[in-house]
This record gives sequence, C-alpha cells and structure tokens, in this order.
Amino acid sequence: VLLGRPAAPGQSRARSFLAEVKDGQLNLRFGTDAVGVCYGGSSSISWFLNGLLIRKAESKDKDLISSAEKGSLREWAVLGPFKDKDCEALYDITMPIEQKVDFTKEYNGLGGKISWQVFKDQNKKGFAIISFADLFKKYEEVYAYAATHLHVRKKTKVKLYIGTTGLAKVWLNGKEILLDEVNNGLREDEYIIPIELKRGWNMLLLKVCNNWHRAWAFCAGVTNINDKPLKEVTISAYQK
Repeated sequence: VLLGRPAAPGQSRARSFLAEVKDGQLNLRFGTDAVGVCYGGSSSISWFLNGLLIRKAESKDKDLISSAEKGSLREWAVLGPFKDKDCEALYDITMPIEQKVDFTKEYNGLGGKISWQVFKDQNKKGFAIISFADLFKKYEEVYAYAATHLHVRKKTKVKLYIGTTGLAKVWLNGKEILLDEVNNGLREDEYIIPIELKRGWNMLLLKVCNNWHRAWAFCAGVTNINDKPLKEVTISAYQK
C-alpha cells in the first residue's frame, strides 16, 4: 500500500500507517482520524474498507512519514473569511488574488475590512495544521486564502503534500495544480503532487471553502522527489 496514492478515481484512497503488535496481537479499529466530515455516496456519511495488507515495517516506512512531517510548511499569510454559499466560491467566485496577490491590500470580507495576517506554527513535530476556524472564529458558509513562499537555489523537483477539510484549489506560481472537489476530511497525505520549483522564490496559494462543519483547516508539506527531507530551502509567509 503506497502512502496517499489513489486506489481508484474519486473517493477511494490507499492509506498506509504504522501499527504495533503487543503480546502477539494486532488490534485495529477502523473509522476515521480525519479532521472534518467524510462523505460517501450522495449525502450519507460512511467509511469503508476494500482491502487490508499487513507486512513487517521497514526503516524506509518510518523515514517516509518522518520526512513529510519535517517538511511541513509552518509559516503562512492568511486572508479571510469571505462569505460563501454551498461552496460556490470554488467555481463561481474568482477574486483578483487568484491572478495576482497583493499582500498590502485590504478586502471586503465577512463582517468588514480584512487584510493578510501571518500564521506561524511553533511546533516542530508532526504536520502543522492551520485552522481557519480557530483564526477567524467563523466557519459556516465561508472561504479563505493562504499563501507561503519557498526559496530554492536551483530548479528542484519536489513532492507536495496537501490536505484540506473541504473543497479547495491550489496554485503554484499562478498556475492551478489542484482542484479538490471532495469533502473527505483533512488528511496529511490526501494529495501528493509532484511539482517543480523554479530557481528563487516560489509562491504557493490555497483557497479553502467550508460549508457548515466546525473543522475548517488545511496542512501542507514538501519532500524531495525521493521522499527525503528537502535541503537548502527557505520558507517564508512573505517573499523576503
């Protein structure tokens, strides 16, 4: 089972995880540890298991997860909340931000004027989960943006890990690289996207919509193309 690789188009995912055998027994309870809602079918909430493969863990399995966590992007500029309805913002609302980002500009948001603010996750372990719900104290029928910058000394191929609680779009240097149309809760390995960073500064921009659930968040991380920690990279909310 490969971490985060689609088992089939749509909502089916292949997941991998580490488990410990104690006293000769392996106890597993299947549900979801995702943040937010998980939809199955047209309207019902469901979880299902198509198959299970168990093998002895190797050191590379631990290294894969560790590398992604070490590459977690912990510094972001965030902007929101904006008013939405039934996640129409994903398709029908296009802000100038999506063509050109101006971090000095004010916008008409939900409840008045809003501007970009910096979020920095101080934890050094695990994925940094950026909770819009905690930052803005609102979560119903809204959407928001988040941006960060990555600086590399030369053109570099990397893997981008993205997870969101709701529907979302992701751009790299102004080019759309992901359209997430499935509400399946936040997982760090929801999407693993091979991308190429240009020499110098690169901007990653996210737009995350939220309908009604209280969990409204995202996370992102990078590794090199061989699933190792990315070296010689500078991360900053604003381009320095």
